[in-house]
Amino acid sequence: FTTVYLMRHKSDTFESYRAYEAWLERHENIHIKFLNTDRGGEYLSDDFVTHLDSRGVELKLSVHDTHEHAGVSERLNHTLMEKVRAMLIASGMPRFLWGEALMHAVWLKNRTSTKALNGRTPYEALTGTPPDMSGVPVWGAQVWVHDTSSGKIGERAVAARWLGFDGQSKGHRVYWPEK
Repeated sequence: FTTVYLMRHKSDTFESYRAYEAWLERHENIHIKFLNTDRGGEYLSDDFVTHLDSRGVELKLSVHDTHEHAGVSERLNHTLMEKVRAMLIASGMPRFLWGEALMHAVWLKNRTSTKALNGRTPYEALTGTPPDMSGVPVWGAQVWVHDTSSGKIGERAVAARWLGFDGQSKGHRVYWPEK
């Protein structure tokens, strides 16, 4: 199961790690034992290392400039970015929405069967139930959003572009170019 945190700056890495660590412990009762990383400075700050030590997490560093030591994650990053590029091109959406495309690509990846799980999906392995993929729009498709701001006799729907499901609600994420 893949999880993504969008960050504006590499300095946000520690806070994103702590959020993920808390989510794993609260929802899955999983405690991180090892953190395998490259030698990026975002993982080696005093605060980050002190936190890992206080939690009993062993920091394992790969040899500098050896991406092959992180083959699975490097391959996943490459595959996801290829999907992001394809989604942006096929939809004609602006490039600055690459993060939204990435979030949806990960959402789809987690709901796609894999040999590694004997044909099950990562979502099913995590939750125990197969995902319901009925009615999933194409990323960037035109959708109509209910809008009553134009008054009693005005339009009741506004055209938007579908970006994915909202993780914090049962709603959808949409893009309104004029907003």
